[in-house]
Amino acid sequence: MTQQRISPQRIKWTLLGILATLSLVFFQSACSPAQQPATGEPDLVRIGMIRLGRWPTQIAKDQGFFARENLNVEFVFTGHFQPLVDGIAAGEIDIGHQAASHPIRLKEEGVADVVIFQGERMGASNNIITKPEIKTYEGLKGKRVGCSGRGGQDCLFLRKMMASNGLSEQDWELVYGYDPTARYVALKAGEIDGTIMGSPGRAVEEGFTHLDGVAKYIEGPFQFSVAMASRSWAEENPDRLVRYIRAYVAALDWMSAPENREAAIEIIARIGEMDAERAASGLDGILRTNNPKAELSVEGLQAVIENMAEFDILPQPPPPMEKYVDLSYYNRAMGQ
Repeated sequence: MTQQRISPQRIKWTLLGILATLSLVFFQSACSPAQQPATGEPDLVRIGMIRLGRWPTQIAKDQGFFARENLNVEFVFTGHFQPLVDGIAAGEIDIGHQAASHPIRLKEEGVADVVIFQGERMGASNNIITKPEIKTYEGLKGKRVGCSGRGGQDCLFLRKMMASNGLSEQDWELVYGYDPTARYVALKAGEIDGTIMGSPGRAVEEGFTHLDGVAKYIEGPFQFSVAMASRSWAEENPDRLVRYIRAYVAALDWMSAPENREAAIEIIARIGEMDAERAASGLDGILRTNNPKAELSVEGLQAVIENMAEFDILPQPPPPMEKYVDLSYYNRAMGQ
């Protein structure tokens, strides 16, 4: 049998070829689709919100953070909370941004099986506004006061503030109206005597009384608003939800960077059709109150649950928080 001897030079080039192949495989693995922007037809995500103002979502779209995650985002403005709820329940809205009490109530009442997957705004800035002649809580005895609806966080705040100032629920009449603008119109028309709303600035300028603010009644962290999705939609579209969270957090990070402040103000002013001063105030409000990285405050959400149980929206003792929350999507988005 004839034996062939392989030259050292040939062995050298063979080994180099193997090493090059292994390097290419390693590089392709490191740059797998999970680490790179998605390609192909963008996936649709329908975001429901009552009105314009969830600025991280607007900036994520304007600055291409959603596009980078291969998402085609559509905004659905519902005017008030009930159509948002109905849209999620009907599968017409994928993700909603709203007060934390709402998805908890929806789950408890069997209206929709929703899941909270990230945090949004901490604390609260609701205020009681009354007719010009009403200057004290005593002046609200026998009067009609408006809030969003049973289980609405503003209604729970209103009840807490009234009780803390000596008024039982038999001393005044609670009037439901989902839209805060419509409630303010009703106040101006004399149909109600007071309402709870956001900023009191405009009302005070028009001569109404800023009776009180809720901030001093809240002790410790309070997860006022969150992002939620239908549990079935989240389970069917986990990758889509993870990419949405990643884009949202990227937008929030971008807004928070001092070097992007002027650009963020310009975007908010342009989209919101407002002047730069008002846009700057909106940006500062987000940076002051939103959770860093949109991370959910476990302690803050527990405070919401306990507040709902205090006013019989939830049973005593209240259900465990895990009933309403699934942070696995957020953790995946953050690489945890």
